[in-house]
Amino acid sequence: MLFLNSLKRTSSEEEIRWAWFRYDKPLLLAAVRFLAHLVNQKVVGETVAIELLHILLGELSGDTVEIAVAFVRECGAKLREESPRVFDMVFDIFRRILQEGGLVFD
Repeated sequence: MLFLNSLKRTSSEEEIRWAWFRYDKPLLLAAVRFLAHLVNQKVVGETVAIELLHILLGELSGDTVEIAVAFVRECGAKLREESPRVFDMVFDIFRRILQEGGLVFD
């Protein structure tokens, strides 16, 4: 079972990397949603989710924020349970983005 979990995690991470470098937004959204479901089912820990949000919100653009919002919509409740301080920080970033309003959407 442990091998299967690591295989799922590795394949989803590779899919996210592939979509990120190809700028394939639909594939990236699908991979991020899949990873969110893995977080919800406790196949992948919340650390992976936090790292992904850190990467997405580190480079602010319309697409990265849209993908981060989709990710938080899918596994936000689980993140709120597991690490509420990080969840609050993510929402502070979202709030700041909304207040500044300087994003460019492609």
